[in-house]
Amino acid sequence: IITSILEHSFENLTIKSIQFADDSQIQYFGQYSFRNCSIESIKIPSQVTYIGNHAFSYCKKLIIVEFPEDSKLDIIDHHSFMYTSIQTIKIPSQVTTIKPYPFEKCLYLTKIEIPENSKLHSIERGFFSNTEVNCFTIPSQITELKEGWNEFSYKLSTIKVSPLNPYFKTIENGKILIGKSTLEQPNYDLLLFWDRSIEKYTIHNFIEHICPYSFECCYSLNEIEFPDDSKVKIIDNYSFSCTDLKIIKIPSQVTRINKNAFYFCNDLTKIEIPIDSN
Repeated sequence: IITSILEHSFENLTIKSIQFADDSQIQYFGQYSFRNCSIESIKIPSQVTYIGNHAFSYCKKLIIVEFPEDSKLDIIDHHSFMYTSIQTIKIPSQVTTIKPYPFEKCLYLTKIEIPENSKLHSIERGFFSNTEVNCFTIPSQITELKEGWNEFSYKLSTIKVSPLNPYFKTIENGKILIGKSTLEQPNYDLLLFWDRSIEKYTIHNFIEHICPYSFECCYSLNEIEFPDDSKVKIIDNYSFSCTDLKIIKIPSQVTRINKNAFYFCNDLTKIEIPIDSN
């Protein structure tokens, strides 16, 4: 009985399809196991619990990846489906871990669906990196968005959040994602994401932390304002990188501006820090 497809098993082969028996006992797809293969579609056997890093990377003809309803898949490792032509993917509910950049440069990927009963609790770095995903729903069980979860999410414009999720919610018709740093926090103090087509924005006065990559690649963003009663304390890594900002006035309550906060802001000519700055 075959229970594993080991590392590099089918790498670089010109096979167009691969089928598994209905009673397949395969549980493990090793790293690079199908890398740069010519397959166009695949149905992952229900007993598979692990898909290794780069398992299907550079399978540029791969369009369809299916999982059975009774899938036991637990872990999708980093870059597993990198540079494939998949258009949509539905993550099985039993998955607990998806490692960084699983769909990196999937240039035709428009939809990633995570079911409401998912066992996944965090979204890792580069989840949407260089994809065409423009709308995403955060289910109730997601409690953590890791730094860089929205890195290079050029097309992402609308976020939806399950009403049962205690950590996150959207405002402005799904254009802004805000969150709580702790469940005990009475207010939504984190600014996590804004629609990439924004041109001007006034930071809400309840925000204390502008999180990493919040406005990254908002190429049309040319003006940010802070209210007089701003509570912002942290402007985090890459938060305004690759924007069209020209002038910014840092609120006096800010205690820290982290690395590359204004990276590649090529038109930024003035940063003003008040005398009474913290």
